[in-house]
Amino acid sequence: MASYDGAEAVYQELGGVLSTVLENAERREALQKTASVFQFALTEPEATITVLARPGAPAAVGTGSTEVPVELVFAMTAETAKALLLGERNAMSLLAAGEIALKGPAAKLLMVLTALVGASDVASTAEADAAPSVEPEPEPEPEPEDEPAEAEDEPAGDDDAQAS
Repeated sequence: MASYDGAEAVYQELGGVLSTVLENAERREALQKTASVFQFALTEPEATITVLARPGAPAAVGTGSTEVPVELVFAMTAETAKALLLGERNAMSLLAAGEIALKGPAAKLLMVLTALVGASDVASTAEADAAPSVEPEPEPEPEPEDEPAEAEDEPAGDDDAQAS
């Protein structure tokens, strides 16, 4: 049963997740290492999301049909894509169950899938820099109050030298 009312709902949610991935410097670099343009060809509802991930070029997410040549295609239902991107389902189990059809070089397809694992858990680099710390600042340790101070009148080792 599809939870999306139409392609626009898919673009908003899943396109948003992919955009956040591209805003994270580490994930963007991992995807750009694939030097590819990849596409999610989705059904239930029909929707197409294209990601440009080439080194030296701005990474981008596009929705709908495109004239850009696509090298890698991940075909699945929108619900399967959601489960994959939100980390609810494992990519390898989806592949084994035949819920994802792939087109393109296997090594690049796997590199893209690896970079997208846990996509929903990724904060953009800007958000991570601006987000307040979850942990409170540690309070300074109080100074000891009643410990006697050690006298350091004579340097260590002088007694031994005079006893000889």
